[in-house]
Amino acid sequence: MSPRQITVLGECVADAFTEPAPTRDELALRVLPGGGPANTAVALARLGTPARFLARLSGDVFGRLFRAHLEASGVDLSGAVEAAEPSTLAVAELDALGQATFSFHAQATADWQWTGAELAGVDLADTACVHTGSLALVKEPGAGVVEDFLAAAASGATISID
Repeated sequence: MSPRQITVLGECVADAFTEPAPTRDELALRVLPGGGPANTAVALARLGTPARFLARLSGDVFGRLFRAHLEASGVDLSGAVEAAEPSTLAVAELDALGQATFSFHAQATADWQWTGAELAGVDLADTACVHTGSLALVKEPGAGVVEDFLAAAASGATISID
């Protein structure tokens, strides 16, 4: 018998880090896939736990990066929504001590637009635990939809909140 899966619901964030550029009037960025829930799904899958990620993935360059990273890590994206909105972007600038200052570009991005219809068809029969956290529970307009989904899921799965 295979182990029951963990379903993770939440955001993907493009983490952009400033890097030295060829000239002073340029800015070079190195972008890595991130976001707490996405990172959790990746860690679970890499450790051999069946992990499904419920996400709203944009079709933009960052969304394609997220999808490739999650799939390469063995995360099940069968419950992911193809979103028309852009991806969330966080830009980090490191100071001389290595401390980061972030600017977030998250207004009206794909991660926060959950609708009841998008989550209504999610089958949790094989799910032992539903994990969420970070911004998914507080960023509107989708936060209430996520909260309702978790309340309904609690009858058949453990709920984990980061």
